[in-house]
Amino acid sequence: MKLWETSVSRAYYAVYHAAAAVLESKKGLRRDRWTHQQLLNDFREHFARPGFLFSVRDARDLNRLLEERLSADYEQTRFERRRAEDSLKRAEELYDKIQGVIADA
Repeated sequence: MKLWETSVSRAYYAVYHAAAAVLESKKGLRRDRWTHQQLLNDFREHFARPGFLFSVRDARDLNRLLEERLSADYEQTRFERRRAEDSLKRAEELYDKIQGVIADA
């Protein structure tokens, strides 16, 4: 049996930490504790508009990854391979994009 739920959850957290790092490095935002909703709101507000570092789609992807993580961690639904791979691909693309922005700092 594959544990797709765990991979979806961990993929979200990789992007979560990358998003926190880019908010800190590019915007100087510091939080004692980044809540998931605050991170998403700050990412959207500071980065996800036309002409900014990230697209509105990137913010939607971050939100979707959070939703999938919540489903994976707290719902009784089992993830099938395709659903998990979609989340993993989305996470990898957004993570790589964030890392590219951080590297240019």
